[in-house]
Amino acid sequence: MPYKRMENLYSTYCDSIVLKVIRSEREIERLERLLAANSQKRIDVSYDIINLWNGIAEKELTKHAIYNTKRKESLLLSALYRLETEENELAQSKLQQEDEKLQLKLLRARYERKKRKWSLCRQQVKRQRNIKIMAREESLTEESTSWKI
Repeated sequence: MPYKRMENLYSTYCDSIVLKVIRSEREIERLERLLAANSQKRIDVSYDIINLWNGIAEKELTKHAIYNTKRKESLLLSALYRLETEENELAQSKLQQEDEKLQLKLLRARYERKKRKWSLCRQQVKRQRNIKIMAREESLTEESTSWKI
């Protein structure tokens, strides 16, 4: 029966979409953890920059000390900019995953509607078949009773 096959097909589609949604949710959680870790690293680097200059304030300033401090600061700033860039990329990836998850949920809803449509078609055909069988049996019983009379 084609109706049952179509219903099973859309049921399989729905199941595969559910798995994709779960995978997408896990990816979003992973990206959130990475974002939190990245944010903490950025805070640590910012504190390192502040502490670098606080440490030099108590010492006597020489050209060599200033040069080394500026060099360390530039290395820390480059690390900070790299972390900011990574954070932006992670945020973009998270947004893309959320969009994909939304699209998958919409697709699943569409497949659910089609599955329900084919299920209703199958039930309707089954009812019509049962009505035909009952009508045929009634006509046979009427025929057999008319022959007996």
